[in-house]
Amino acid sequence: MFFYGRLMHVFIVHGDLTRIACDAWLMPCGIDAKPGPHWLTDIETNPFFRWPAPPVDWSITGRRCIKLHSERQRGHNGSLRPIPWLVNVGGGRRQGIEWFVDGVRAFMDCVAQDEELQQPLHGRARPLVALPIVGTGYGGARMRAGLVVRALLPCLYECAREHGIDIALVVKDQADYAAAQRERLSYQQAGQHRWPELGRGLRARAEKLAERASAGELVVFLGSGVSRGAGLPTWGEFLRQLAEQPDQQMEIEWEELARWNYTDQARIIERGFGGRERMGEAIARCLKRRNYSLSHAFLAGLPTLETVTTNYDTLFEMASASIDKPVAVLPYEPVRPEERWILKMHGCISHPEDIVLTREDYLRYTERRRALAGIVQALLITKHMMFVGFSLDDDNFHRIADDVRKIVWANERGEPFGTSIVLDSRPFLAQMWDGEIEMVVVDESEQAGVATNTVGALAERARKLEIFLDYLLAQVADPNHLLNARFAHLLTEDEAALSDALHAFIASTTPQMRQTAAWAKIQRLLTELGWSPRR
Repeated sequence: MFFYGRLMHVFIVHGDLTRIACDAWLMPCGIDAKPGPHWLTDIETNPFFRWPAPPVDWSITGRRCIKLHSERQRGHNGSLRPIPWLVNVGGGRRQGIEWFVDGVRAFMDCVAQDEELQQPLHGRARPLVALPIVGTGYGGARMRAGLVVRALLPCLYECAREHGIDIALVVKDQADYAAAQRERLSYQQAGQHRWPELGRGLRARAEKLAERASAGELVVFLGSGVSRGAGLPTWGEFLRQLAEQPDQQMEIEWEELARWNYTDQARIIERGFGGRERMGEAIARCLKRRNYSLSHAFLAGLPTLETVTTNYDTLFEMASASIDKPVAVLPYEPVRPEERWILKMHGCISHPEDIVLTREDYLRYTERRRALAGIVQALLITKHMMFVGFSLDDDNFHRIADDVRKIVWANERGEPFGTSIVLDSRPFLAQMWDGEIEMVVVDESEQAGVATNTVGALAERARKLEIFLDYLLAQVADPNHLLNARFAHLLTEDEAALSDALHAFIASTTPQMRQTAAWAKIQRLLTELGWSPRR
């Protein structure tokens, strides 16, 4: 056990299990102990990788779980990777639902005894263990997916409490994800609170943001704090890593340099590289990651078209692409109508020569990127901006916001133009943006003046932010499973009647009716509700 006695959480995540930053994850396989190719990462596809032989007691009724790697692996830049565990959940159609769930229990029991998970990755407050909806891909429970979800969720809550771990149920298919969310909300409606970490005030704030997102009124602004959950460094750590790169030639007394502003530190380090190009390449090496954080997954899952960030990494783009919602990256790619996009205010590691980091870069920002600033100004005026992981102290953002003040005063609009989700209470910052940006402090004890600044306390707040985002996503209306027969078991009586009526309507349409201009719009709606013409 890791954190016995504390509240543990079960997240439901729309994403790619092989890309989620976690401590350990369940890699499904069958009796041959070999997973499908879609579960393999770059480590397992390496020609020098050798698969472990199944133990002698490996069978359908015997041992079903083995650790794939003898020790935690590292990425190309030294970053630690999640540990995959092979679990036999590939039973046939005759296997009962409980057999698949028992495989999950065996996995959780094994993980709980693994010493490598005693220290969670990336400074997380609790270990995070991830898994898919087992048996519903190529397993024998595909057409019983609703029953698997219904049996699996109680098991996950039980395992989280027993072993003292957080658990992420990671679902790639949109209908499967909607069904899992629907089942979890049914607990809430039955009076079983699944977000006890959040007080009434935080839940109300999340619900209001969910309403804005569902109405198409929300735009997301990502700061560097979102990427901490994927193992990216803080600003101070990042600059030190840059200074220690082998192609940085200047002798640097770090204690002296650390006294300077970050932008001035960057300018000195740039000289050590001999110019912008080589430093940009080093930045790309430092910030490249394969796995994105829970927060990236939650924010990518919101029904928003526009995102703004000061981050250089590509983790949000990765999270969006993994759920078939690719984003165009401004200013490097064109944007088509109704297409998602992300505006990289300070450049991107895919274009390292364009990164904004030094004082000179900031001083010349308006001159070089006036059009990008104009886009952000327009979003501040026309949408509600949700800031996550952003400290609101960036000079370029202050200039942009000040131009907006000259056009539209927040108090005249009657409500703030943005909401900032912050880990700790910052009264002076709240006063600075009073009436313009509402501050949501995730640690409610902060508001009562019980602030602590220990590493453990900050990690707990970061975890609570993830729980806040998990609740927010659960409140976003998404009936994508309504017409999917695999989840008929989860529908309420009224939902089942509506599903039957819509299926009857679909069956009554003729080929000629489906050739009309109106059918394209009707089919789009039906598809969003889980219908597929191939079924």
